[in-house]
Amino acid sequence: MKQLLIHREFKHAEELRKEFKVPDRRFWWLQITVLADGGDWLELEKFSRSKKSPIGYEPFVDVCVKHDNIYEAKKYLSKVKEENKVKYCIKAGLLEDAAKAAFEKKDVAALNQIQSLCGVMDRTISDKITSWKSQLMSKR
Repeated sequence: MKQLLIHREFKHAEELRKEFKVPDRRFWWLQITVLADGGDWLELEKFSRSKKSPIGYEPFVDVCVKHDNIYEAKKYLSKVKEENKVKYCIKAGLLEDAAKAAFEKKDVAALNQIQSLCGVMDRTISDKITSWKSQLMSKR
C-alpha cells in the first residue's frame, strides 16, 4: 500500500485497503506520512477534506511541523480539538496563537508556560500574556 501511495496510485491503494480490511485509522496515518514525506502538501490538504478524519487533525499538524512547514500546519490548527489547541500551537512555534487559545480557555498555567517559552525577541507576546494573566486574576 505504501508503494502505491508513493506512486500516487490512490485508487489502487484504497482497493487494497478494502481487500485486506486495513482499519481506517492505520490507512489515514500511512497516507498522511507518505504525502508529507513526499512534500505533496496540496494532496495532503485534499485528503484532509475528503472526509472527517478518523484520527483527528493533530497528526496533520505533527507531519507539517516534522517537515518544518508551519504554513501548512496553520491550515489544520483550526480543526485540532480545543483541549489540544494550545499544545499544538506551541509545537508549531506559534506562541501568540497558543497564548490566545490559553486566554480563551482561561488557563493561567498554560499562559505561564507559554510566557516561559518567550525569548527576548517575543517581548510583545510576553507583555500581552502578562496583561491577560492580570485580567484573568482580577476576575477571580
